[in-house]
Amino acid sequence: GLAGLLPSPVAQGHRLLKVSQLADGRYKLAFAVGSQVVERVHPAVILTLPAPAMRNVEFDASVALPASKRDAIARLDYGLNGKLMIGFAGRPWYERLNSDGGNYSDLPNHQNTWETNPRNAQYGVRGLLTDYSGGNWAARLDPSRTQAEATAFLADLEKVWPGTPALACRN
Repeated sequence: GLAGLLPSPVAQGHRLLKVSQLADGRYKLAFAVGSQVVERVHPAVILTLPAPAMRNVEFDASVALPASKRDAIARLDYGLNGKLMIGFAGRPWYERLNSDGGNYSDLPNHQNTWETNPRNAQYGVRGLLTDYSGGNWAARLDPSRTQAEATAFLADLEKVWPGTPALACRN
């Protein structure tokens, strides 16, 4: 939608290399386009790159980025998250507690769950629960050990909703 409001088409395939500000206040951007460097001048610029990507951009002194922005670019990083989805023969979180499957904990293998698609539950007796993890737990999730990760999650889920792991689909 935003692209349609712009006076010229969005140019894709450009990697931002450098930002500088001209004496008249306009900004000059240098892009890598294939093996060439292309420069463009604009009256205003909004950078929406994540901080780690901005580490690869040269900011000329003329831009005068405040120390707080330079610090954010240098230190902020991408977050870590992972999802583990497990099917169940039934929806015990709803049947017993009238819950949408949402809960939080600080257990080692369980952080934040919700029922993945509660609307489709009306068409059958199966449920699908998503555990959304972040931080250290997400970093150590190993896709090559899916069954072991699921088993560890279910052991913690037993502490949250006793009896629920027994209904997990094992295949």
